[in-house]
Amino acid sequence: MKFSNSLFCVLPAIGLVATSCSTSDDAPSTTATPHGLTSAETPKNLSLTNACALAVKHHPSLATYPMDRRAADARILQATRLPNPTLTVDAEDLLGAGSVSGLGAAMINTLFTQVIQRGGKRQANTEAAQSSGKVMDAQYEVLRRQVIRETGELYLDAVAARENVSFLEATLKRSKETSALVAQLVEAGRVTIGSVQQAKLEVQKTELALASARKASERASRALTAQWGDSRPTLVTNGGLAAPPGTLGSKSSQKAGLSKHPKIRYSQAKVEQSEALLKVARANSRGNATVGGGFRQANATDEPSALLSVSLPLPIFNKRQDAIVQMTALFEKARTELAGAERALETEFSFAWSDLVSTHQTARKIESDLLPTSSELFKSAEESFRAGKITSLEYLAAQQQFQNIRSQWLTARREYQISAARVQALTNRSL
Repeated sequence: MKFSNSLFCVLPAIGLVATSCSTSDDAPSTTATPHGLTSAETPKNLSLTNACALAVKHHPSLATYPMDRRAADARILQATRLPNPTLTVDAEDLLGAGSVSGLGAAMINTLFTQVIQRGGKRQANTEAAQSSGKVMDAQYEVLRRQVIRETGELYLDAVAARENVSFLEATLKRSKETSALVAQLVEAGRVTIGSVQQAKLEVQKTELALASARKASERASRALTAQWGDSRPTLVTNGGLAAPPGTLGSKSSQKAGLSKHPKIRYSQAKVEQSEALLKVARANSRGNATVGGGFRQANATDEPSALLSVSLPLPIFNKRQDAIVQMTALFEKARTELAGAERALETEFSFAWSDLVSTHQTARKIESDLLPTSSELFKSAEESFRAGKITSLEYLAAQQQFQNIRSQWLTARREYQISAARVQALTNRSL
């Protein structure tokens, strides 16, 4: 099975918080680590969707979201609560002398007071708490998209590294066959001893390249599984990177998806939050009233009486206009940041699309022209060498040229897939 061209078609399939990472047959075990982090074992058959889901569920940068969400919900509930009433009890004429000595002439005042919020403070505080939760959700989506993109690119690296190992294994086998053939031709007097040494050198060079490729494959595999806390490498059995399609989709159609990018939603949420905080500042500019009621008990006459109190702040020294000016400036800043985020995404998309077109053209050129030509030349050189029409050095040169083209073909496909992944990460649309 070839690697899909639509790398980020897995984005809609992975929910806000992934709860399932693989099929039931290959479900990985999950272990808890300190401070609420979790990790998972890599399943035997690792697909791109499974890898991204595992990363979303266990990546450290996303681990704190459930706790942040609970805290945000608590803040919203807190903002909807009314202020608690206050009970005040005081006594007058205590511990006097003469006729008012002791508690006989004391007056006990019991007063219940309640703050009355003015200016729509409770509604403004509730909207501010809700907007803060939206900012947190949008920020999580930004991080989530980043984790999926990183995981997808690491998966691509692992697939490409594994394919490179397979190619070098086949190359080593061919080099050994060539070396054996050259040795036979030496005995027949058709080639020189130098040709034998050259063939053996090619075998040694390929063995060295293969050893390096295997280490690189293991390193790429470890980097991939580290996304979900598994320190062991995994064997990516994917058949290799797919060739690019014949044509690319519409640039304008892809660009339309930028409006739904998490960074845009995050900046929009910041604007809403700033606007809500501005409403809070305006509401706070109106002071709260405090009303109270209770009774007075005069021990000397044993006659109770009612108490009533009303208090209003006097905005003489602090009219709380500075907070409004501050929040207005932050609101304007948030709107400017939104415009900046839109411009930055458009610029990033422009470069990503340019890279996609370039890598697509390169890969298609190698696939349609260079690869068939080098394959035919190598096949012809092998037949000519066996027939004694060319020297072993000419044959080895043709073999090396073919191997170089195959290596370029692998690199071109990887670069195309990376470019496609970056475009799709920006637009969340398949090419």
